[in-house]
Amino acid sequence: ITKEQKKLLMKYVVNCQVHLSALSINKDSWSRVFYFMELLLNSLLLQVYAVEIFFANTGSMGVGSKILQNISQSKFKFLQELKNFRKKKSLPLKWIYIQKKTGETLLISIPCITDRVVHQLFVLVLDPLIEVKSEIYSYGFWKGRSPIMAIGDIQKYLQSKIRKSSIH
Repeated sequence: ITKEQKKLLMKYVVNCQVHLSALSINKDSWSRVFYFMELLLNSLLLQVYAVEIFFANTGSMGVGSKILQNISQSKFKFLQELKNFRKKKSLPLKWIYIQKKTGETLLISIPCITDRVVHQLFVLVLDPLIEVKSEIYSYGFWKGRSPIMAIGDIQKYLQSKIRKSSIH
């Protein structure tokens, strides 16, 4: 995919996400929301975008410690597997124990690469619904939000309190 095609694809996905979040605001249109979610999950363009996002993360590993190569043949292979994601069962996780500096062991689970690509597809579809329903003053682990934004909002709030109290 060229850079121009990637930009067009990203614009299409963002438009779909905006449409989905706009539909989810109205409580009466949940049947349309579920129908549109189903269309997006089966959309080839969204599946291509999910594979592109996943492969953009260099050094992605999965079960068997296979490192992915960002080449079109491997992308096409995962796109074919993503096409029938409903018929496939997810593979078991690989459990690894990592020794910490303190002497404790930490258990880490690694999913299969195909399952991670399916997760990426679902994130693309579910993110707009979560963002609409999330609290506007919640900053922990939200996409596009950071602790610096929280500090800025606190400063604005405190400054407005000071201005209001100085008027009275």
